[in-house]
Amino acid sequence: MLALAALGEVDRRHPADARLVGMATGEFFDRIDRIAACRALADAAYNQYLATAGKRCFIDKTPRYWMALNFIDALYPEASQIILLRNPYSIAASLKSTWHISLLPESCPAAHAAYLADLVLGLPVLAARLDHPETQTVRYEALVRQPAEEVRRLVAALGYDPDGIRSTTTDNTGYLRSGNFGDRKILDKKAVDDRSIDAWRSELTVAEMQSVTDMVGTELLVALGYEQELQNAQDAGVVDKGKDATRRHREVFEAWWNVRGGGKVTAVGSERQAARQMDSKSYLSARDSSVLRGAKTSLNLPLNFHDAFELAEVTELKRNQQALLDEREHILEVNQRLASELREVEADRAAKSEVTDRLASEIAQLKRNHEALQKEREDALAVNQRLAIELHAVDLDRKDKSAVIDRLSAKFTELERDRDALRKDREHLLEVNQTLATELSTIESDRADKLRSIDRLASELEEVAMRDAIQRRKLAAKEHVIESIAARELERQALLKGGADLLYHSRRGHTPPGYGDFFPPENPASGMHVAIDALEIVFGVSGGVETYMKMLTNALLKGGRRVTLICLPDQLPAMRKLFHARVGYFVMRKSRAIGLAIEISNRLLGQERRLSAASSMATFSRLRDDIGADVLHSPVQIFSKPDFRIPSVLNLHDLQHLHFPENFNPSDIEARKRLYGLSASLADAIVVSSDFVRNDLINRMEIPAAKIFTVPVTWDPMVIEGLEKFSPQDAIAHYKLPPTYVIYPAQFWPHKNHARLVQALRIVRDKRPGTDLKLLFTGYRGHSGWPTVRAAIQELGLEPDVICLDHVPVDHLAALYKGALYCVMPSTFEASSYPVIEAQVLGVPAMCSNVTSLPELMRNGAGLLFDPFDVEDIAAKMMHWLDDTQDRQAHAERGRLKACQEHSLERYIAGLARAYDYALAARKLPDRSGLSEPPPTEHRFCVAS
Repeated sequence: MLALAALGEVDRRHPADARLVGMATGEFFDRIDRIAACRALADAAYNQYLATAGKRCFIDKTPRYWMALNFIDALYPEASQIILLRNPYSIAASLKSTWHISLLPESCPAAHAAYLADLVLGLPVLAARLDHPETQTVRYEALVRQPAEEVRRLVAALGYDPDGIRSTTTDNTGYLRSGNFGDRKILDKKAVDDRSIDAWRSELTVAEMQSVTDMVGTELLVALGYEQELQNAQDAGVVDKGKDATRRHREVFEAWWNVRGGGKVTAVGSERQAARQMDSKSYLSARDSSVLRGAKTSLNLPLNFHDAFELAEVTELKRNQQALLDEREHILEVNQRLASELREVEADRAAKSEVTDRLASEIAQLKRNHEALQKEREDALAVNQRLAIELHAVDLDRKDKSAVIDRLSAKFTELERDRDALRKDREHLLEVNQTLATELSTIESDRADKLRSIDRLASELEEVAMRDAIQRRKLAAKEHVIESIAARELERQALLKGGADLLYHSRRGHTPPGYGDFFPPENPASGMHVAIDALEIVFGVSGGVETYMKMLTNALLKGGRRVTLICLPDQLPAMRKLFHARVGYFVMRKSRAIGLAIEISNRLLGQERRLSAASSMATFSRLRDDIGADVLHSPVQIFSKPDFRIPSVLNLHDLQHLHFPENFNPSDIEARKRLYGLSASLADAIVVSSDFVRNDLINRMEIPAAKIFTVPVTWDPMVIEGLEKFSPQDAIAHYKLPPTYVIYPAQFWPHKNHARLVQALRIVRDKRPGTDLKLLFTGYRGHSGWPTVRAAIQELGLEPDVICLDHVPVDHLAALYKGALYCVMPSTFEASSYPVIEAQVLGVPAMCSNVTSLPELMRNGAGLLFDPFDVEDIAAKMMHWLDDTQDRQAHAERGRLKACQEHSLERYIAGLARAYDYALAARKLPDRSGLSEPPPTEHRFCVAS
């Protein structure tokens, strides 16, 4: 209990010295498990602190634990160990400025050597611990520069939730003010700053830097990761004196360390262990004295440092001399006691001789008696063995009979149960027979009723079949009527819209013009003929819909389909530039009157009106008859003309007007509801790009799930192929791009959320002033979202940092992606995302919003997600990839693999094939036998080359 009573205090009144208390404690602990006892004491102390503070984790921190690492391993083998590494030059500067420790050998008093031992002896011990499985390493420099990130990383590594950290600032330092230890200067600081990281360069002289370098060693500095700090010291004039200088310093400090600790008696073991420790101490003193004497000439140690070592040696010699004197006195006392005992033994030996003779006689008699008893014992054993054999046979017979009795009893019991069961079964069978007889009578009655019902249903079925045949004939007739009406409507349009045409041609005796010009492809494929409704697309303005039309056309050509693009005259040049003669073109005509009216309006009013599907002479009623189309496919959410009579497929990209009505005019919302509903009802199959949109159509428009097909989009091959002619270096030179930028290619619609991305850039530039990050936008600035974006750029002073390229050629996009640090997509609503998929395919890291369909693109770690309504979250994700290059590249590689697998052209073609097959099966045309075809002159179109 003396050792426990001495915890934390020293009773100077006690007559026993430390050595005596240590020996007594050692003898006490020698009989128990010391580690278990120490752990129980430590657990009790830690738990009291945790209970008082209301915490779950206790971090015990001191710079001297390198002296007891083995003891800590034995005490808490499962505990995590945190090693806080700091630049050794900064440690030396702190010792100098805070504790006034001299760092030069010629001026270092012996009392300061213990502080320098942390550098000379402690750092190698800690370096050897860095690969320990339970070790977590924290660098002081990273902790000061990024306290929040480092603390969160450390807490997560320790197995705790980093989101539970309330604060990593230095506001709460009340617990420091109540103690007496540690650097008191921290109490004056309000926040963590990084000025102390490089303070050593001004606080240490070159001589002091040289002393620290000699004591620590260049190899250890490099191994600890401070190669740059060593280079800075060498640039200031420090010289590498080699391994021998560091080795001599360590030998001297180890010798001095052993001398200081030699007189201490451990609290474990008996007095014999203490004696063995004293013997090894004497050996170490002689060895250490030799090391110290040799170091006096090789190292420029101060005189008082050597005096301290010599005083320790003299003290050690005196202690050894006193031990020898005590041992000599003890030997003399033992010799005297042995002489007295020898005399007593001689006298006793004479007396014992007589007793020995008498005992010999008695022993002979006892031997004879023993032989007689031995014979009697052998006879008795033979009798016992025979009786044991007979008893064993009797016992076996008893067990056999007992088993037979048990078996017969069990059989009798089983027979009793069987008899009871048979009696119950007989009673149950009688009841069942009665029930079956009753039910059979009921079944006979019910059978007669059902036969009458079957006869009635057969009669009704024949009547329904007859009505169905009548309805099918009616449907065929209505189709014929609709076709005739469509012909008359086209003729009416030609008369109303093309009056000038009729007059023009009548004067010249020409045939009136048809409603369109058909330009067949040069080498048409033999597969299904798909007509694509492209009348509503405006090139350079339609954005994602335009991209989808290009992707759809290329995919159908790749899949062996024959493709015809239904377009207007002003769309034809752009389409031929894209697809040349690989596809057919069905160009809807405009009357001379309509064309003249548009031209006059544009010239007089300065407008840019274009021919639309409504103002043209377009009709879809004879697509099969006139151009041989098998399927009509609209990629633009609606059908431009609803009068088609062939299987149809519709792309419904999203229902944004229902989620964000604030982005639309009331008239636009009503028009979308009406046109989307009409087109969805007319379509035989609907194609969507994500499960999010599919579920939206099912829940909000009540469209049957069976006709909706999720077909993830693929990438435009022209984007990837653009790298062959236009490289990232070409893009930087052509567009004068900065070296570090992130890209967001999207039209300036309100839901694209450009403004919040601009605000996030402001946060990133404020928090990372050393990184000149720019933001690159591509997209038409004539949309409704641009004024808000422009105001945000001007308000935040980011005009030089936000680059807007407007519409760029498709074959330039890949170079812009590859030159970017990463792609960011903050949109608040997307059916899918071409920018994300294109970036992933090119191996460019991508991050996007965590709403609508976008999380589907980032599954399995393919990219980062953020809250598009939280600019702080967007900025945090952007800064994370600025700081962590390895994580950025890992996400890019996972994204590339996912995009190549889930958005491949082959998978997209297969998805379209399923939708087309469903549409063909769903559209079963009624029987038109007996109905006359409309006159061939009802519709006219011209086949052009």
